[in-house]
Amino acid sequence: MKASTIFETTLPSVIHNNEIAAEMVKIGKERGYPIHKAKLYKQLGKYAGFAKDYMISAEKLPPIPGGWRVLIESFEPQTREIMVNVAITAEGGVKKGAINNLVLRMLDEYKKEGLDLTVDDEVKDFFGNAVRVIKAAGHPILLEMLEEFIENMR
Repeated sequence: MKASTIFETTLPSVIHNNEIAAEMVKIGKERGYPIHKAKLYKQLGKYAGFAKDYMISAEKLPPIPGGWRVLIESFEPQTREIMVNVAITAEGGVKKGAINNLVLRMLDEYKKEGLDLTVDDEVKDFFGNAVRVIKAAGHPILLEMLEEFIENMR
């Protein structure tokens, strides 16, 4: 995945770890690259906030000069289709698939973290299991986290 830098700045070392996420959201809004939320991603080794096709990241600089290096980078979003198991219900003779409430809440969280998500209404049979398809687009790290979460819910 090829990323290109849109904006770069440094922030002073007086900004602590628990404050950097809010600063990243603020910088994104000021520059026209809004994100809803930022947090520490161990996979990246830095704080990051995502949108569908760009990310804002902050990494701590060495003690001298200190502070934070903040980047806004664009990337080519990936798309994936993820099957989620559903419970079959019948409403008015129409077969519907209900998604677990925990999964629905987590899908809302993944939207806040920067994934573009849609859930098909149609219930499909996938190797004997009733499923609905989640269409997700965004950064590969978020997509992998979502896939892992859905897999663990099976």
